Amino acid sequence: MVGDDETVLALVRLAGCRHAVETLDLLAEGPLAFATVRRRLHARRRDLRAAMRTLAAHRAVCRAGRYGSWDTPDRGPAHFTLTREGIRLNEQLNRLDVWVAMYEIAAGA
Repeated sequence: MVGDDETVLALVRLAGCRHAVETLDLLAEGPLAFATVRRRLHARRRDLRAAMRTLAAHRAVCRAGRYGSWDTPDRGPAHFTLTREGIRLNEQLNRLDVWVAMYEIAAGA
């Protein structure tokens, strides 16, 4: 059975954000530095920063070991990890029926 409508709508929004889905998949392996994610995705800094902020707004990622504003600079490289919500969203993205539901919503079916 497909995830609830709210989850599918959130996934449609995430899929529309460049690098967001790929970032979820990468972070499922474990915490990674921003530079590592950027290098592995061959992403521009601006695009990846937008994807990370979108994922954070969906409560899918957080800085490993750090909470609070993303507007303050880190000392050294920041590592990012999936939250429980991020793990749940990533699991949903591994299901074909969820992708079909996302496509139907995006296509207006």
